[in-house]
Amino acid sequence: MKNQVIRNLVSCRKFAIGGNERLFKERLDNSAAYASLAYCLKNKDGDEVAPGVFAKSIIARNEQNGNDLVIYFSGINPTREEWLDKIFTLGNYEPFSSIIKVDRNFWNSFSNMTILKEKIVKTLQGTSNKQIDTVRFIGHSLGGVYAMFAAATLHNTQGNDRVEVFTFGQPPIGNYEFAKWFNSLSKKNLIAFRVTHSDDIIPRLPIDKPKVPLFHHAVEVWIDANCDCYQNEQVYVCHGPIENGFYTESDQCNKGSKTMGGHAHNGPYFGHYMGVCPFLQFENDQIYLENLNNIFMQ
Repeated sequence: MKNQVIRNLVSCRKFAIGGNERLFKERLDNSAAYASLAYCLKNKDGDEVAPGVFAKSIIARNEQNGNDLVIYFSGINPTREEWLDKIFTLGNYEPFSSIIKVDRNFWNSFSNMTILKEKIVKTLQGTSNKQIDTVRFIGHSLGGVYAMFAAATLHNTQGNDRVEVFTFGQPPIGNYEFAKWFNSLSKKNLIAFRVTHSDDIIPRLPIDKPKVPLFHHAVEVWIDANCDCYQNEQVYVCHGPIENGFYTESDQCNKGSKTMGGHAHNGPYFGHYMGVCPFLQFENDQIYLENLNNIFMQ
């Protein structure tokens, strides 16, 4: 199945939020900004939810002048070599049957994030459905893994909430059954987009290791160049064939890339770099987000 070009409204409308291409692109920009901002949390008021990983939940205005609950995670920024040395081992994804498998280390680390889970649930209980339009989980690299697990956990416990997930440079998490189950949530009020660069090997792990059958969820937003503007870069919405009623991972985009580099793992993603705090000149998140809003709403 052909890739879908974001700039083409007709092509991407089926994926765009509410059928609105402009909103879709703004949400990608905005989510990339949060993923970048997550690397400022170590020096500010983020919670260390895993060794070296920080997260925060805030209620923020969205592009339609409503309110979103946004939970954003930093990664730990390992080197390319450290990622390549990672050994993936599959274990049971505890809420479900034994056929659904995820990486043991990823899942065990997330399972210990009790403080963050309690904060999210408490925030939702303190607001009405009319006050929160969407619960949005965002993360880069390892932070994308935690964003996915957090979104799935919330969906399993608070099934009526609209949930969105945006990950950037996320490594694979589980087996085919996990990807199939996660994809099926798109029919149950959970929307997920996985943003990748062509020159990023991390989403294609493991490399040169005993082959572990790992799969990604769809849908993928693929940047086929190391550039950061919409006008001239090649940006696609990618998916494979429909199986069992939902899209599968595409083998034409990041998965089909032959490059062995990794310099694009930290971006830029729509103008935002990951791995280090990019805007230390802003005194707090609110000032930073106000600056972002001024950019996005022009």
